[in-house]
Amino acid sequence: MRKKIVHFLSLVFILFFSSCSTREEPLRLVWKIEPANEQGYLETFYVISNTNKPVENNWTIYFSQLPHYFEVSYQEGISIEQISGSYYKINQTQKDDLIEKKDSLKIVLSVPYGPNSCSFYPESPFIVYHDKNGLDSVVADLPLIVDDSRNQICPSNSSIYDFNYKLNPNIALNSSDLIPSLKKVDVKQGVCKTKNSFNVLPDSHFINEADLLKQSLIDKKHKVSSTGSGHTTIKLLYDTDETYVNEEHYFLTVSDSLITIKGQTAHAIFNGIQSLLIMLEHSPDLPYMSISDYPDLLHRGLMIDLARNFVSKENLLNLINTISSYKLNVLHLHLADDEGWRLEIPGLEELTEIASKRGYTTDESTCLYPAYGSGWDVHNTQNAGNGFYTRNDFIEILQYAKQRHVKVIPEIDMPGHSRAAIKAMNARYNKFIDTDRVKAEEYLLTDFEDRSVYKSAQNYNDNVLNAALPSTYRFMEKVIHEVISIYQDAEVPLDVFHIGGDEVPRGAWTDSPIAQDFMQKNGMKSTKELSDYFYKKLNTFLSEKGLIMAGWQEIALTPDHKVNPLFKNKKLQVNCWYTTPEMEDNLVLELAHAGHNIILSNVTNLYLDLSYNDSYNEPGHRWGGTVNQFTSFDFLPYGGLDKNQAAIKENIKGIQGQLWAETIRNFEMTEYLLFPKILGLVERAWNASPSWETDDNLYCGAVSKFNKIINTKYLPYLISKQVNVRIDQPGIKMIDGKIYMNSNIEQSEIRYTTDGSTPDQNSLLWSKPISTNNLKQVKSKVFYLNKSSRTSVFEIK
Repeated sequence: MRKKIVHFLSLVFILFFSSCSTREEPLRLVWKIEPANEQGYLETFYVISNTNKPVENNWTIYFSQLPHYFEVSYQEGISIEQISGSYYKINQTQKDDLIEKKDSLKIVLSVPYGPNSCSFYPESPFIVYHDKNGLDSVVADLPLIVDDSRNQICPSNSSIYDFNYKLNPNIALNSSDLIPSLKKVDVKQGVCKTKNSFNVLPDSHFINEADLLKQSLIDKKHKVSSTGSGHTTIKLLYDTDETYVNEEHYFLTVSDSLITIKGQTAHAIFNGIQSLLIMLEHSPDLPYMSISDYPDLLHRGLMIDLARNFVSKENLLNLINTISSYKLNVLHLHLADDEGWRLEIPGLEELTEIASKRGYTTDESTCLYPAYGSGWDVHNTQNAGNGFYTRNDFIEILQYAKQRHVKVIPEIDMPGHSRAAIKAMNARYNKFIDTDRVKAEEYLLTDFEDRSVYKSAQNYNDNVLNAALPSTYRFMEKVIHEVISIYQDAEVPLDVFHIGGDEVPRGAWTDSPIAQDFMQKNGMKSTKELSDYFYKKLNTFLSEKGLIMAGWQEIALTPDHKVNPLFKNKKLQVNCWYTTPEMEDNLVLELAHAGHNIILSNVTNLYLDLSYNDSYNEPGHRWGGTVNQFTSFDFLPYGGLDKNQAAIKENIKGIQGQLWAETIRNFEMTEYLLFPKILGLVERAWNASPSWETDDNLYCGAVSKFNKIINTKYLPYLISKQVNVRIDQPGIKMIDGKIYMNSNIEQSEIRYTTDGSTPDQNSLLWSKPISTNNLKQVKSKVFYLNKSSRTSVFEIK
């Protein structure tokens, strides 16, 4: 038997995909994973006959699954093949074989490690039937059953319990206890009873902010008078008397029937309004107080990966509204990657006609291959694999964000992660080559004679722009010019353009005749020099347009991850994604010392697409660990810096959360992974040097207050707005032979079962330790405000 090694992936919750076809499919697919042994895990695919008749060999099954290495250890009548990235197919091995009635075929894969999250099972399988001439005749969804016989226990049950146990539930909260925490609050005697009735009086500088405030008050069921007859007046004042730390610093005072917010910029006033609105959400009666508040970091960002799976304009606008209320002020939009292009570029229609869609195709001439569960139907607009923003859509997004003081940074990832653009420009080439060679080659990104061998992090071998082609630079300049034009027409400033630059695989360009000829003519001895040429040329073009070149940390590094001297003092904006000031390699410090503007974006605290914990049924990526609201709260932007490194500290401009979308299938999953996880980022972006940074004894009180604010002020509001928030699952621990449970939500209920069933709101209410006599398993869930957590499972041995 010939063994075959491919790049493969796995997903993790037990699913059943029903056929969308009107007929019952004669075949179904079963995927089973066995518990680990010394050689790793065994994954088995079964193709099973559903009928009482033999099934002809006239089909191919396709599916998606996040990749990992596997080896075929046994096959019985079928083979598996990787097509591209996370896209695979299954065929019968013998052309004339039939699958007898109720019979099955199987293939067994040996993998060194198994799926550790419910985002790693096979998904969205479909079957293509072929006629006698080999042409496709029917495409249909295929039923899939997942069988995971491994122990589904959450490995962190006890650690969840221990963390919850340390939280102090007796901490009292005041009206001014918010996220992010206010810098200085002076509470005085007296209470302003607003009676939910307001006048809004702005200085002329702040008309936009006043309009937003009025609308927010109305949305929250307050009364806003247009005649000055409201009970409480809110004044928005331009001020020159106070001392301001930075442009976002505001002062807020509450007195008898008067609330004043003053600052020197509209952004400062907007920040003060957000604090006021959150306080009013919790109570219409506010104590007399004086607040002085400002952010430590002026870049407080969130990156949304739109390329892998798309977010509609309406949902994105809602998200902008939410993050601006948390005082985040940067939205970084990842608009292009291997699996999708999401922005209309006039003159390059193929980018959206082809590369904004994923579905069944044999040659990618009309759409890209399926990926990340997108399935076969290219016309399904509800599928997150399909979609893009028109030019007018993007103008609307920019203007909406500008109103709310959110800066939108566009990212077009290059030269790696460029497969979508490459395939679109190949289609353009094929469209024009017979009639207009100049037009066909004008924006070509590929050397068709390139035989370079490489594998990208996402398992592609064709996702790198050719840096030696003049047409590559025409393409980039065209795209950048059109993006600049969109910002100009939106009347929104653009000062940063993000070019990605990450994860360019080793081996790219090594066997491209065009690249090798270019390198020889220009005295280049390695592809590193070609890479430097690419970034230098792009940086020069952007600089001429008045733009700062931003990118992931690779743009400022050599291939061996040293600071690239070529860009010293060029003031690139660098997202450091796998290192922090606290890590031993000091890479952040070295990049800052080289004069770059650093945006801390590290995976271990700020990759919001990572799972909340290590439970098998928890969705999200795992490669960088797990991240929850407390992980991001624990992040210390200036950790590892001392007083003598003030200049380096000055170059750390901000922090940013990343929400990559490989494991996201819809906007509900986006919300689940963001809320409440994002609130740790919100807190640390505003307050970069918490008091507990230098005093561990203060940490327990700080994290307890943070947790209580989330659960009593933020979760109730989000739930009332039907946001798909995550309720943290309970901790379970055996102590002295009895089962103890707890939740980090003081007002919640924990309900449990002992018969193997999933707990619901009618299950037993936990109130005291449970005796383990005659028990084998306990399952429990947290219930809060008509929402429930995932199930915690505890095996009694």
